[in-house]
Amino acid sequence: VDICVKKKSKATKKATDTDWYFEDEAVENTAKTVAYLANKYNIKEDHIIRHGDATGKLCPQPFVWPPEVGDAQWELFKNKVAEYRKIGFVD
Repeated sequence: VDICVKKKSKATKKATDTDWYFEDEAVENTAKTVAYLANKYNIKEDHIIRHGDATGKLCPQPFVWPPEVGDAQWELFKNKVAEYRKIGFVD
């Protein structure tokens, strides 16, 4: 599932730029979608991964770079997914 990423400065578009970000609504909608699909298809939580986990790319950038920030944001996202899974979110 892709999530729309935005950038504060358009001067460069390097993966290691630190001004990439997600809007809160995009994160919430993606967490709900992932939770719904994971419940529907019985996908285990350890099988919900970032694009970069499979490819080695810095993608999605706000969830991977810089690592100390990206990993923390990824954990928060996975917690959102877990919460939505528990309540059986369906929209």
